[in-house]
Amino acid sequence: MLAAVQLQFDNVNEAAVERAKRCNNREFNRGGGNPLLAIECLGEGLGGGGVTRDGNIRPTEVSITTFRKIACEKAQGKAGYLCDYVLGFDTNAPNNPTSRYTRVGANSQGRFVKQENRWIRLEE
Repeated sequence: MLAAVQLQFDNVNEAAVERAKRCNNREFNRGGGNPLLAIECLGEGLGGGGVTRDGNIRPTEVSITTFRKIACEKAQGKAGYLCDYVLGFDTNAPNNPTSRYTRVGANSQGRFVKQENRWIRLEE
């Protein structure tokens, strides 16, 4: 279960790295400009991973701090298992005001399905 949830976090982190690369290459300012990317870059720099000393955006990194399985049962009418678990996470965002709440974890639920020798997490 943890590996399936970690895969989702890895996907979020990879997307943040790609977005930071685009921001640092100033792609929002090319051609006719890309105002949506510019807004994403502002969000990443101000509220995400922050900015390095040389002015580049540091990608947001989300990491699991707590994971504990509570219980699972066979999903009704769907493949896999419906599971309850505790999940805590944190980010590298500077001065993250929610960190003290998200690190300790909260009850979560998801459907877990085995696919190609690994488990994946799906929405219920």
